[in-house]
Amino acid sequence: MYLGDRLEGYLYLDAQVWQLTEAGRAVAEEREMLEWMVVWESPGEGPPYRDDVAYDTEGLLEELDADRFLLRARGYVLVWVTGEERREILQRRFGIEPT
Repeated sequence: MYLGDRLEGYLYLDAQVWQLTEAGRAVAEEREMLEWMVVWESPGEGPPYRDDVAYDTEGLLEELDADRFLLRARGYVLVWVTGEERREILQRRFGIEPT
């Protein structure tokens, strides 16, 4: 994630199926929602991570499609990584073994 031309951190997204219930009763519906986590490049400039669930999945997907990510009223530009760079970031920054 870039703010201007400065690397601010890394964004990780995962889709999960959530079971929504009404007032603690039976499952009302199953919905796929996006979970996300941010790891900041400079920990002193923000919390080390923040994870959340996007209830407005459609809105978040539109942002990501436009290579943007909005967090705390700041718009970040996304640069997608692949291959070995992706593998290294997942392992080093998020502690996730890529599949």
